[in-house]
Amino acid sequence: MDLSDLNLRPSEDKSYDGLVEIPWFGESKYVQVYFAREDDCEPSAIQLQALKNLIEHKKDIFHTLQDQLLNHYATIREKAQEYYSHEVFSEKFPIINNPYQLTKNLEIKSIILGYYGEKWCSYIGLVIDCSWDTEMGVGVKIVENNIVEIGEQDIVI
Repeated sequence: MDLSDLNLRPSEDKSYDGLVEIPWFGESKYVQVYFAREDDCEPSAIQLQALKNLIEHKKDIFHTLQDQLLNHYATIREKAQEYYSHEVFSEKFPIINNPYQLTKNLEIKSIILGYYGEKWCSYIGLVIDCSWDTEMGVGVKIVENNIVEIGEQDIVI
C-alpha cells in the first residue's frame, strides 16, 4: 500500500500530505493529514494502515469521540472554576449539555500520523483548536481505532 491508495484529496498547503473527509459533529469536513517522517521518506506501511483503518471506521470513531470530548470539556470546566472569576468563567466556559453544542468551541485542524524516533508507530493524533485554551488546544490520541488519550495538543504534536 502507498499514499496514492488512500485517495486523499490534494491539499493546497504543501506541508501536508492531503485531505481526508471525516464526520465532525454531524457534518462532513475535510481535514489536513500529515505523516510524521524523516525528510524525503515515504510514510511507513504502519502509518498508511493506521490512516486506512481510521477512514474505514471513521463513523464509529468520531461518534465515540463526540461524547468523550464533551466529558473532557466538563472535566476542564469543573477544574477551571477555581482559577477564574465568575464573570470570566461564565464567558469562557459556557454550560454545554450535549456534544453538538461543542461545535462552536472546537475546530479540528489536522490529523497527524505519528512517528517516534527510529521506531514507526501507528498512533493517530487529532489537533483541535478550542475556545477555552487558545494556546494549547485539544489533542486526541487514537491507537488501533481506540481513543486512548485526550489532553492538550502537545500529546500528539
